Order: sequence, then structure tokens, then C-alpha cells
Amino acid sequence: MKVLKCSMIIFLNFLFLNIVSPVSAAEQPDLIIESFSAPAAATQNEIISRKINVVVKNIGESEANDFVIAIILKGTVVNPGWPTQYHVLGSGTVVSLKERQSATVTLQRFSAGTIVPPKQYEICAIADESKKVNESDENNNWSKCQHVDIKP
Repeated sequence: MKVLKCSMIIFLNFLFLNIVSPVSAAEQPDLIIESFSAPAAATQNEIISRKINVVVKNIGESEANDFVIAIILKGTVVNPGWPTQYHVLGSGTVVSLKERQSATVTLQRFSAGTIVPPKQYEICAIADESKKVNESDENNNWSKCQHVDIKP
């Protein structure tokens, strides 16, 4: 009788755990930068956001909500007090993106500004920069980077 009772408890635990288990990776959203273009050159005070085009796609199996697309400069940027290798130049928010859909991202208005020293950088886009969305693959969020020459 004890063996039967123990077996029944194990079976019920197994059944319960399988019923309430978290969403599998195959059922999660997965965000990628489908296309990205940026100017080859810009001045520090030019509103560069007008010349950047970003399309994000959810290649996953569920909806992704309220995430940020960041535009990143790669290369040493001197912030007041510390140098950085990655500088968030600007961003845009996506409220909702259903599975298998794409959206053009509207970026906030931004320039390189005086904090960005004139020189050549790589400019990239990254989906869900703050890692707010639990994705099936967190390693495919970067766009292919392009060179941009920031001039005074």
C-alpha cells in the first residue's frame, strides 16, 4: 500500500510539473534586427536619427511587448569621468510585436552631440537592449554594424 501511495504521489507531481511548467524556448519571442542602415558620415550636432532606418522582427512563437531598440556607437567615447567602448546614441520603443511580424522602429530625435569625439566608429542596432523580453535566443539581437565617420 505504501509503494502504491508513493508511486501515485510521484506520478501526480510529474503530471503537475508538466502542466505548470514555464513556456518552452520554442514558444518564446525571439527578436532580431531584420534590416539596419545608417549614414556613412554625420556631424556631431546633426540630427542623425533622421538618417537611420531600423526594422525589427520577432522570429519567435509568441508576442514580445514593450522593448527598446538601441542605437550603439562602438569605439571609445569619453563620457564625463569615464571612457566607454559602447555608447548608446539613441533609442526607440516597440510597444508590441506579434510572432513572425516585423516593424519599422521610430527613433527618438538624437545627434551624436559633443560627448562623442570626432572620429570613425561602428554604429549598430540592438533589439531589446535592456533584456526585458525573455527570448528563445538572446544572442541574435545585434544588427550587422556599419562604419560612420563623426565630424565636428
